[in-house]
Amino acid sequence: MAYSVAFSHSLADLPAEVRTRVRQNLEEIGRTIESLPVGGVLLESVSQSPMQLGVGGGWRFFFKVEPKNRRLVVTSAAPPHADGAHENARPK
Repeated sequence: MAYSVAFSHSLADLPAEVRTRVRQNLEEIGRTIESLPVGGVLLESVSQSPMQLGVGGGWRFFFKVEPKNRRLVVTSAAPPHADGAHENARPK
C-alpha cells in the first residue's frame, strides 16, 4: 500500500501548479520510504525528524513521515521571497 500525501488545511491557498509539483515529489519520496525495512533505523529516523522539500521557484515545504498511517503530511510552507530569503510560514 502506497504512502498517501496530505496537506494541512492552512496550505489550501497554495497555487495549483506548486501543489501538483509538491504532491508528485512527495509521492516519489513515499515510494522510496515504502521500500525501507519496517523497524529499520532509517525508517525510524525519518519518522522522528522533521523533513524539508525544496520545490522550484524557491518554495520550501516541511513535512512529517507517519509510517503507521502510511502517509506524508505537509505541515507548513515557506514561500519564495524577492530578496531570496525564506520565512517559515507555520500552520494556523
